[in-house]
Amino acid sequence: LLFKGETDQALAAFERGVAGGFVVNRAESFVLPFFKRGNRMAALLLLNALGAKPEMSKILLDAAARPEVPHPDAKAIVERYMNDNNDGFVQRFSRAKAYQWLGAYDEVATANDDDPTNIIAAWESIRPSFRNSPAFKRTLETLGVPAYWRKHGFPPQCRPLGATDFECK
Repeated sequence: LLFKGETDQALAAFERGVAGGFVVNRAESFVLPFFKRGNRMAALLLLNALGAKPEMSKILLDAAARPEVPHPDAKAIVERYMNDNNDGFVQRFSRAKAYQWLGAYDEVATANDDDPTNIIAAWESIRPSFRNSPAFKRTLETLGVPAYWRKHGFPPQCRPLGATDFECK
């Protein structure tokens, strides 16, 4: 629902899940919608539930407040806060997603998270400009998505451009 743009319905479903004790699965996808709606507290609580250190939460929400400005220290931040593969936050949020939130698009495809959900990170709405970047295409190509689309059909928001290229909105 969230990636279809049905944010109200997605938040309602997430709220029902939280009420039932189901908090962390895909919770990182709801941080931004809460933040964009002015609910910084909910965003912080979700980041906390995911295991983010307070300083990383601040960095991520500051980046969310200024999505048009890539963070100049993105690589150093990810190396500092996202380097422990045994850390629950790193496992749930992923380096790829952190790079995307911080605007370091060229690092997204090479984040080496071994996380099959990184395809979801490609569709996050934190930085809409990501979808129009060469890094977005590299990320999807790394995951084998365009080959799958060419065989099974493109999603509604994407279309082929010739035999080897594509674009998404």
